[in-house]
Amino acid sequence: MSTMFTKFWPITKTLEFLNCDLDDFVDEFIKWKSIIMSPESIKPLILENKTAEQAFASCLPIVHPGRTKLLAIQTDSNWICLAGNGRGGNEGDTTFDFFGREFRTERLAIAYSLQNDPGSSQFYYNNEANRRRYIAAHKESRWKFYNEGEPFDWENLDLYKERKIKDRLPLEALDDYCSELGVRLLDPNFYVGKAALFELPGFPQTKVISSSFGC
Repeated sequence: MSTMFTKFWPITKTLEFLNCDLDDFVDEFIKWKSIIMSPESIKPLILENKTAEQAFASCLPIVHPGRTKLLAIQTDSNWICLAGNGRGGNEGDTTFDFFGREFRTERLAIAYSLQNDPGSSQFYYNNEANRRRYIAAHKESRWKFYNEGEPFDWENLDLYKERKIKDRLPLEALDDYCSELGVRLLDPNFYVGKAALFELPGFPQTKVISSSFGC
């Protein structure tokens, strides 16, 4: 497993990407949340000139259920990265889909936990033309493989014929697929732009489960 994923686990369990400008996202996120919260209470902490480690560390501590922090990083590309401090990273958050539709832009989500049992590897892409592609090797009670939407011409289709379902979407394939879209998934130097950290209310039962990575 890549150092990128082990070092910042579980924040990196689910990483979401929107092809948009960070400042535009911050302004619209504040407007969106102002419907139920005061604008001052959701004003983000702006992080400048931070390493990937420093940026992801700002998400700590890890909480469950839900999440209490949302990190948006302007990466070394046209994409921003969204990460959260839940035990499943940003898993289950609606921000990603809402702003993909709001900005009518590309969105990409990667989930990876094949080192765990149950495990999962997922690739999800959608764009303003409503091109949707979803690939997943996922285990709950048993392994299942999902292959939905038209494949990109750069996909390794032979992988999907592997006998073991968990071998059909390895981390290396996720990295290759993301690279084709301009996202250097496993490169810490990709996550070095300006970032915005939002503090958000969790559920009534949300509790801190770890003050460090690796839980």
